[in-house]
Amino acid sequence: MKIGLGHELRRILSIYQEQEGTKVSLAIRDAMTELVHVCDENSLDADDLFDAGIEVAIQERLAAADVTRCEHGRVPAYGCCAED
Repeated sequence: MKIGLGHELRRILSIYQEQEGTKVSLAIRDAMTELVHVCDENSLDADDLFDAGIEVAIQERLAAADVTRCEHGRVPAYGCCAED
């Protein structure tokens, strides 16, 4: 049985959060910090990779919810222009 990266990451974050007695937001921040270190070790641009990951997540959300962007290209979940 194949277990996906998302499943494993959520499991690790849950364990870390419980062990450290911290909020999920801090566990995610710490995980992202570690990912930046891995990027540095492999001469990769963390900013580019995080931006690409965010764009993939937005596309997945749009596909899953069949949501369109507002007239300015923003995803409504991230603050549509009409809500500014």
